[in-house]
Amino acid sequence: MTEVLENLQQLNGPEVPSSIFNNHPEATYWIGKVADLGQSSLPEYYNALTKFRAETYLRLGFIAMDQLDTEGRDIDKDELRSTSFMVVKKSEHNSIMHTSVVGSARLICKGVTGDPLPIERTFPEIFDKDPLSNKTVEISRFISRDSEEINRHMVSLALIRTLTYECIETIADSGHCMLEKPFLRLLEAIGIPIEVVGAPKDIPEQGGVLYPVKIDNYQVFSSIKNKKDKYKIIDLQRFFDDEGKGIGYYNNSLDGVKND
Repeated sequence: MTEVLENLQQLNGPEVPSSIFNNHPEATYWIGKVADLGQSSLPEYYNALTKFRAETYLRLGFIAMDQLDTEGRDIDKDELRSTSFMVVKKSEHNSIMHTSVVGSARLICKGVTGDPLPIERTFPEIFDKDPLSNKTVEISRFISRDSEEINRHMVSLALIRTLTYECIETIADSGHCMLEKPFLRLLEAIGIPIEVVGAPKDIPEQGGVLYPVKIDNYQVFSSIKNKKDKYKIIDLQRFFDDEGKGIGYYNNSLDGVKND
């Protein structure tokens, strides 16, 4: 599985129209909300996003071909109660400009239908007696792909920043997710306030051992401001100081300084 993941990181995601950068030629990244409750005002980008998810999860063995729709997209039943985000990167190779998907994430909103979230179905022993409130969201389809580790780290942080702002904007009381141990440790190291709410469980079809995690959305910013990133990669306080709430056009650093 590790070898598959390393090979996958070397691949570019699906190409998308470069026209999204027409009015922002100096930008390298665009981060945007591309679907809400299964509806999108940017259908070309949403199609690319769902194919990016499908390609990634197929190669990792997390989903099977028969779980895709007729267009080869990853669109499950939770899509109708989710808000989806994507990161697009512009790059040049051999004097040819490429614009491709490098990151994705979505928030599954329990309150839309009231049905159990995936984490509740996977860890019923935790939530059967204490179901999550309808203001809870679950982070899902979180993917960061780039040939360079530093860029993957930055894309991941950019998605976390965007999801945090969205959760606060929609008054979600908490965010939950299922994480592998390396990603769990990374979030702890950079200061994201997380709480492991139960014993890990081996879920082979989802990549192995996963930890059920709760994230206090309202404590993310204060936590980051009081804790330095031990990896010394970026100034996290500046990174999350973003008046655009994570959405928009960014330079190479993807930090809080956006393109106009």
